[in-house]
Amino acid sequence: MTSTTVAGVSWSRLPADILFRILELLLDDDTSCAGAAAVSRQWQAVIEPRNFARIKVTPSRLADFDSMTYRNRHLVRYLWLCLELEEYSSMLSDLTNADNHLIATSFQTLFENLSSWDPHGNLTLDISIHSPSDAKGESDYLTFESDIPACEIDHDKWAGKEIQRRRVRSIDHLAHFSCLMRELPSQGRLAKQQSLKESNSLRDSWLRGEEFDFESSVMRIQEADARDPDNLLEPGHIIWQRLPTVPAVTSVLLRQQTRRIWPSKQLSRLFSRLPRIQEIHYEPWREWLDHQDFRDKQYKALVRSLPHTLKTLVLFENFNQHYIALYRNSPLVRAPSLKLSQAIAKVSLNLECLSASYLVDASFFFDAYESSGLWPHLRSIALTAQSLSPDASKKTINALLQKAATAVLRMPKLETLEIWNGEKGVAALLRYQPSRATLTWRATWELDILSSAIQAFEKVGPAHCVGRCDIVKELLDVGLVASHGDAINLLKHVCPILRPISLQQILTEERFLET
Repeated sequence: MTSTTVAGVSWSRLPADILFRILELLLDDDTSCAGAAAVSRQWQAVIEPRNFARIKVTPSRLADFDSMTYRNRHLVRYLWLCLELEEYSSMLSDLTNADNHLIATSFQTLFENLSSWDPHGNLTLDISIHSPSDAKGESDYLTFESDIPACEIDHDKWAGKEIQRRRVRSIDHLAHFSCLMRELPSQGRLAKQQSLKESNSLRDSWLRGEEFDFESSVMRIQEADARDPDNLLEPGHIIWQRLPTVPAVTSVLLRQQTRRIWPSKQLSRLFSRLPRIQEIHYEPWREWLDHQDFRDKQYKALVRSLPHTLKTLVLFENFNQHYIALYRNSPLVRAPSLKLSQAIAKVSLNLECLSASYLVDASFFFDAYESSGLWPHLRSIALTAQSLSPDASKKTINALLQKAATAVLRMPKLETLEIWNGEKGVAALLRYQPSRATLTWRATWELDILSSAIQAFEKVGPAHCVGRCDIVKELLDVGLVASHGDAINLLKHVCPILRPISLQQILTEERFLET
């Protein structure tokens, strides 16, 4: 029996609708169908584009990556570089030299392979780093997934996850917190020594059977995580400087599931090696304690170094209010950076799509180019604004709306403007769509939009709508907003805010940590 016959019946003689149905069932199956491509050339022509469209690469597979993809490079559209670090004990989660070496050599090997790919079409490079220990014990609600388009997310699967609402008391869960803000790829020697000292103390108390105080333990570990801005000569530093150029990559994803800090200088080098990069999605975690100013300076330097080829920039600074509440010296609400907002405003002049959440403020952004500047290509823009709060005065909010309307006058191709805010108990979205001359207010409280703000937007509509601006209002249930993830879920943004899979992970984590 040949590969194209089954029980004496030729595959090619089957009716077309049956052929189609068989392949449809095969492709819908979650299991790999790579072996089925060998059945016939017809099967191969259908199955290989699906198999090679999305590829996951781990360090162990990098050695054979080039030979495995050589014939089908042109089919690859999404490449997930999933770097899995060594496991660590429940008390120690600092990166080891082996981890540092793995990270640097993995990038070197991958970029050497990709450097020979033809620069045609679009290729997304998704990069994430985690340790299996991150999701063990009480942290088993954490998931490390490939990026998934919104239309492909199985919401029933996520909603059906069994998540107990309980206080976290396990020593294993400490690893999750202590690894959240670890610098990649290394920390200063003093910080490591102090962290080791504190970790040994906690471990000894645990072994003696003493009660484990989760909150104070997390604080001691995190406060020992000192920042050393001069500690840039990490293992593999030379490798980062010598990465070859990769013209094939057009988009980079750095999602929030990487719970470690990417050094801005390394990201700048990374982006500089991608001469055709058009899109960046970056979802860093918020800083702890008094390190925010230092981190914002790094963000500003990174933004200023972004390639001129960039068309889409989506920045989302993630946080978890349960973690922040453990620190007396950390404000529950992050103060947006004026200088970073100004730097992003300058970069945005050449963009088609900009979304920046929590690390900037819309008011700072619009002030940067209040009377000058032109966004000739910008089609969508989404910014957070702390003044969108039920505690803010009506005058303050309407002043922001007038600033936004003034800026829209210098955005001739704009399709959607969104100014929003979201945190526990607060969800607010102001959306303006010029083509429809529609101003939408969706929030957990009523807002009286002043006539002066409405008149400002009436001036920026298309010619057939000048002098008219339709107001649409929707009141949301404040009881449904237990976190910023809930707020995003309810606001139903048109502009990209974060990756859909990241939102699902945030919602899952928040449900677990609720008491």
